[in-house]
Amino acid sequence: MDLAMLNAVKWAEDNGYGSVLIQAPDGLIPRVKEIGEQFEKEGVKAKIWMGGNFGACDVVDPKIAGCDALIHIGHAEMPNLKLDYPVYFHELRDDSDVIRAVESVLDELESPIGILSTVQHVHKLPELQEFLSSKGIEALIGKASGRIKYAGQVLGCNFSTALMVKSRVSMYLYIGTGLFHPLGAAMVTGKRVLALDPHTGRHELIERGEDFLRKRYGLIAKAMDGRNAGILVSTKPGQNRMRMAADLKKKAEDRGFRADILVMDRISPELLLGSGYDFYVSTACPRIALDDYMSYDRPILTVREFEIVLGIRDEWAMDCMI
Repeated sequence: MDLAMLNAVKWAEDNGYGSVLIQAPDGLIPRVKEIGEQFEKEGVKAKIWMGGNFGACDVVDPKIAGCDALIHIGHAEMPNLKLDYPVYFHELRDDSDVIRAVESVLDELESPIGILSTVQHVHKLPELQEFLSSKGIEALIGKASGRIKYAGQVLGCNFSTALMVKSRVSMYLYIGTGLFHPLGAAMVTGKRVLALDPHTGRHELIERGEDFLRKRYGLIAKAMDGRNAGILVSTKPGQNRMRMAADLKKKAEDRGFRADILVMDRISPELLLGSGYDFYVSTACPRIALDDYMSYDRPILTVREFEIVLGIRDEWAMDCMI
């Protein structure tokens, strides 16, 4: 058992929690079994949550499983999200050789740059900043605030660390896997982002994402042909924007739309099949509309995209949660 998990067990013991509920993303469920066994060996009863997990915004109350506390694996806590039950965030840091990976792309970096990552690699950013400085490249790291725990960290719904240094950088370097986060940074800042996978060394320069925007405007155009909107609200504690949904409903009805607020825990296309709406608006995680739109039988928009439909907004913008 690694040191961080030893700390989690000790945290449970020190606080007198006799039972814990363990929550992790789907891909980590096989590892959760071993983690649960470690708690059991130390006399702390463990149960495993099988309802999935999408981030620190998606934490489950351990009391629903008869447990005293939650062990949340794979994400950093959101400092501004206040919970009324005890949670231990086990972040699962990655120790890939980031410096070695960056050495191969030095010629593609235009100083000064901003550096970004997810929680798995964010602890490597200060070391990377020093390395880049030694190579004559000024690297800036935006400070943490709100939903963001660490300097330089980005979430799929929040790019505030990128925006903090936007006026002072020529481009960004993103350390991590996948393209959603660097694409989001490019869309929010309007600047180039070099996405670098530290595991494989593969990298891709992302511009503003014209193909992405064409697809989104296509969905917006389809929604404009409809008059019945289903406004989706998630009960997940870090995604629940009921007040915003109520405001959107009023604005829509003032403009001649029919709008209903549809409340659920996990927003999924299966739950909406045959619901009869012309399009949906997700007030929850923006990735639901941006990543999974092909799975829905109707256009699904973000809040900012719905504002275009309503005539409140002229240009596309990322729906960033604060």
